[in-house]
Amino acid sequence: MSESDRIDRLMERLPRAARTASRWLRGPQARWVRVPAGLLLIVGGLLFILPLFGLWMVPLGVILLADDIAAFRQLRERMLDMIERHRPQWFTAPAANTDETGDPRDAGQPADAKERRDWTG
Repeated sequence: MSESDRIDRLMERLPRAARTASRWLRGPQARWVRVPAGLLLIVGGLLFILPLFGLWMVPLGVILLADDIAAFRQLRERMLDMIERHRPQWFTAPAANTDETGDPRDAGQPADAKERRDWTG
């Protein structure tokens, strides 16, 4: 499976809004946003000691910059290999266990369960 296929499979697991934004961000027209965002994510990840930031930001920054900076492509490939080794189910098709609301938590639940969850969170 190619690197692009693996990234596409991972993106299919995202919520619709995040998937749309990710696809736009990976397009060639978004380079002017992708490069600064990738750099900011990496710098923010290095400030993981602060409450708002975390190490989770570093891999996202590397993934964004890998489309534009050749030195990060090999790092992205290694990260994808590691993810595929430890979480192979992330590369399978997402489960279609949803009902008409589109929320997998509602599948097989009584009609008032969604209403209760809306009130309780």
